[in-house]
Amino acid sequence: MTLVCSYMTSIQFIQISYSSYILFSLSKGDKRMQGKTHLVFGMCTGITTACLVNDFNITEKIIFASVCIISSIFPDIDIQSSMIGKKVKLISATINKMFGHRGFIHSPLFFSFLYLILFTSQKSLMFKMPWAAIMGAGLGFFGHLVLDTATKGGVPWLYPFSKKKYHITNVKTGCDLEPVLAMFFLFLYMMIFINSSAIKMYLINICISITATL
Repeated sequence: MTLVCSYMTSIQFIQISYSSYILFSLSKGDKRMQGKTHLVFGMCTGITTACLVNDFNITEKIIFASVCIISSIFPDIDIQSSMIGKKVKLISATINKMFGHRGFIHSPLFFSFLYLILFTSQKSLMFKMPWAAIMGAGLGFFGHLVLDTATKGGVPWLYPFSKKKYHITNVKTGCDLEPVLAMFFLFLYMMIFINSSAIKMYLINICISITATL
C-alpha cells in the first residue's frame, strides 16, 4: 500500500508540474521552451525514479533527483542563450567556439567521458561521488540527448566517427509540439518502469488531459 501511494504521489506531481508548465508557457506566448522542457522532464523523471528506487535512503533520493535535474540542462552549456549558458557565459562561449552547439558536448562520447570521471571519483580517497549522484547524472544527461533527438536539430550519436546529427522527427526546437514530444517520452519511460496496470491507466488519462490543454 505504501509503495502504491509513493507511485501515485510521484505521478500526481508529474501531472501538476507538467500541466502548469505547458499552460504557463502558452499563456505567455513563449515559443522557446527548450530549456524549460529539459528542466521539467529531468525533474519528473528524477523525482519519480528516486521514489521508485527502494535501495536509496531519503538523502540519496534527494541527491539523485537534484543531480538528475541539473544534468538534464547541462549539455546546453555549449550555447550562451541557454538556461545554463546564461549563468556561465564565458565558459559557454569557449565551449561553443570549440565544439559548436549540439556537437561533442551533446554526444555519447562526452557522456562516456563524464561517466568515467564520476566513476573514477569512487576510487578517490579525498572525494567520493555518491552512487546516487552518478546515476542521477546519467539519467538526466541521457534524457537530454533523447529529447534533442526528437527535434529536427538532432544529436551526433556517432561522434567522432560521424558528425551527422540524427533525429526522429522534423519538429523544430521551441514549437508548440515540443512539450507534447517530451510528454510522450515521459509516458514511455513510465510505462517501461511502472508495472501496475492501474497506474498505467492513470498515466494515459494524464496524457489525454494534458494534450487537451494544447
